[in-house]
Amino acid sequence: ARVVTFNVSQAYNCLIHFYKRQHSLMDLSAVYDRELELLGTHVDLCDRNSDKEEIRKYEIDNLQSDKVSSDKLAQNVDEAQKSYDDLLQKYTQQQDQQETTKGEVLEKQNRNLLEQLRKQKEDQKKVLARLDNVTGTIRDHLECPVCFDLPKTGPIPVCPNGHFVCTECKRDLCPKCRVKLEGGNSLLATDLLDFIPRECVFEDCPDSFLLSEYESHLKVCPHRLIKCPAVTCSTQVSFSKLIDHVLNYCTESVSDLEYCGSSAVFPVQLKMSFSQVSSSKKLKMSTFLFDDQYFFLNCARLDQNFNFTLHKLGQDPDCSQYGFSITVSKIDDKEFRLRFRGKPLSLEEFAYDDEFCAVLMDDEEFCGLFVDDKVMSMIYTVVDQNCVFNVDLEINKT
Repeated sequence: ARVVTFNVSQAYNCLIHFYKRQHSLMDLSAVYDRELELLGTHVDLCDRNSDKEEIRKYEIDNLQSDKVSSDKLAQNVDEAQKSYDDLLQKYTQQQDQQETTKGEVLEKQNRNLLEQLRKQKEDQKKVLARLDNVTGTIRDHLECPVCFDLPKTGPIPVCPNGHFVCTECKRDLCPKCRVKLEGGNSLLATDLLDFIPRECVFEDCPDSFLLSEYESHLKVCPHRLIKCPAVTCSTQVSFSKLIDHVLNYCTESVSDLEYCGSSAVFPVQLKMSFSQVSSSKKLKMSTFLFDDQYFFLNCARLDQNFNFTLHKLGQDPDCSQYGFSITVSKIDDKEFRLRFRGKPLSLEEFAYDDEFCAVLMDDEEFCGLFVDDKVMSMIYTVVDQNCVFNVDLEINKT
């Protein structure tokens, strides 16, 4: 066997060289690893840059595609707006044409209707004119030759020659031909009376009425003549002018606006007086306004009695809705007093006189509180030759 001998120093050098080489190799490996890592990073960066480019390119493509779509959409919207505007214009034109057509049709219809109404009015006027001629002719034949008025009712006397005369003016001989009236009556003339319009007898009334409506109209005609409600006044005045007469012209009435206005408060206390030396002992009428209705208080001396009455301007159904009380007392002593309660009388409870004037009926003209002359002398107080006393009036709605 071959014996190999080593020097220790040589051995150490060998180890040192071995370790140096080993360390160098490790350094090279680390460098290599780092290079690989850098290379990988570079590759990753390249890959990423490539992806970004692709993404950017994709986004650009999408944006271009969106722009193209947006342009097409805008073009479509413009076309749709244009189509809508065209349709709206056509619709507006059609509506205008229809309105124009409707207006022309309506105007034509209105012209036709107006023409028809004009013709109807003309025809109506012609018919009324013929009717007036007929009724005028009949009226001329039926008028009484004495009073020149239509008979108020049948029978209508007629002479043998056919002349008519009313019953009030009938005599032995016919007023036209002087032939003796033999008691004959015309049934035809009596029937024709119902179809002849009669003019209202009151001056300010322009209306005409058939016989069936004539009498009822006379009772409610706003221009009917009526006697002044003041007992001592004999004036006849139109109903429509009665209040004006009472408040402004009647010398037998007290027109105190305190009691005739809407501010009047009831009960009302009045001081009445009459002359001690006068035999008539006249007292003026007082007018009151209550619930928009006029009331008239009269005090008159009749057959040695003082009579206090209250009338209302209106008909009986209206009067039944109201009540009143009259109290007569001394000025300085109200313990001694006389009182009456009742309902006001209607100023429309009337009859017609010969001149068609409404007058109060005799049995209703004086009613209410009656005071004997002797009792009245115990109530009034003489002041300067005037007999003064109190009258309390209360009006209420029942």
